[in-house]
Amino acid sequence: MITKDQYIKALYLSGLKKNDNVLIHSGIPLFGRPDTKANKKSILDFYFNNIKEIIGEKGTIITPTFSGNHYVRLNLPFDINTTKSELGSFSEYLRTKKKSIRSMHPIVSLCAIGENASYICGGNHFDGYSYDSPWGRLLNLDAKILTLGYGIHPNGMSVIHFLENLVGVPYLYNKLFKSEVYSGKKKKNGIFTMSVRYLEYDIENDQSKFKALLVKKNKAKIIELGRGKILSTSFKNVFEVGIEALAKDRYILLKRKPNFNSNQKPLT
Repeated sequence: MITKDQYIKALYLSGLKKNDNVLIHSGIPLFGRPDTKANKKSILDFYFNNIKEIIGEKGTIITPTFSGNHYVRLNLPFDINTTKSELGSFSEYLRTKKKSIRSMHPIVSLCAIGENASYICGGNHFDGYSYDSPWGRLLNLDAKILTLGYGIHPNGMSVIHFLENLVGVPYLYNKLFKSEVYSGKKKKNGIFTMSVRYLEYDIENDQSKFKALLVKKNKAKIIELGRGKILSTSFKNVFEVGIEALAKDRYILLKRKPNFNSNQKPLT
């Protein structure tokens, strides 16, 4: 069982401090049971409230609230206020908290609560991973990144897709999405875009090698907690290491190098 003291100590070891902006990727069931009531709300309160206790009122907690299956595969309208997150209980918990602010992109929205929530998630967000999106604003703030539950894992650090977009990796292209987007009854006009993979080439992300590189260069920490691990880094660390790594190997974030065919996109 994970006690509050153990969790707080792990958060401090991760580098979390007062007034931080912190992006949370959650796999909290991997830690095991926390020392609180055995119901979903109490468990989620445990993980949220102890982060909030450290960063204080001037800090901000952010989490992805993606909804690609709802919007893309099912072709359903996206509503900032009511469309559920597809990324698990902590993500949906933050989305539904009073005073949380969700960004408007229908596929890769973020949700934030705290001092900088409006700056991070407010305003237009027509492209999924553009510089002037919540991802770019988190980079400007040099927000911390905590993955709760899993350490070096093939997936789970969404900022890597922002890095891929800005660097311009050869296995992505911009796609337009036309389904409707609403904030309550107000329709949001605009064409929404996002970088996506070429489906013809079985392209599969694998972040393990890159995360191990972050740790090797002392740009990320791994902290054990219960049965799980916390990986801690920051946006600027990801970009500092990522730009250098992608200059050497443009496929370091993939499981395998795509076998592009001559005279077929993107080789035309």
